[in-house]
Amino acid sequence: MNIRHLRVFLAVVDSNSMTRAAEKLFISQPSVSQTIRELESHYNVKLFERLSKRLYITKEGEQLLGYARHIVSLFDKMEESMSQSIKNSTIRIGATITIGTYILSKLTTRFINKNPGIKIKSVVDNTTIIEDMVLKNKLLYWTFH
Repeated sequence: MNIRHLRVFLAVVDSNSMTRAAEKLFISQPSVSQTIRELESHYNVKLFERLSKRLYITKEGEQLLGYARHIVSLFDKMEESMSQSIKNSTIRIGATITIGTYILSKLTTRFINKNPGIKIKSVVDNTTIIEDMVLKNKLLYWTFH
């Protein structure tokens, strides 16, 4: 069981339909049904009663619903917080003189354009100095192929 299972479960509850949940999540209806079956199997409970092509949440489904909303909310807050940490980070990279002269500037410019807020500190020096800085954890290890 993972966060995806809980997101699918919440979509089914909120839309009261596996088909509408699938449309909302941009996945197939059989994938939604399979995910609900996996949850039911994992917890050995029935989450929905299926009567006349309608879904009715069970008592166990209601119990899971409270936890699922809380867990998904906390997970989303964690993701947002962690991505904010990354956005305010500084990456330290190094390159040999040849790579630094001809390639590094273009790569860092592209990276900064795609990741605003992340700062890059670069060192261009001979191979021995760069290797030493990597070994001392003063630079990010980055290889070119």
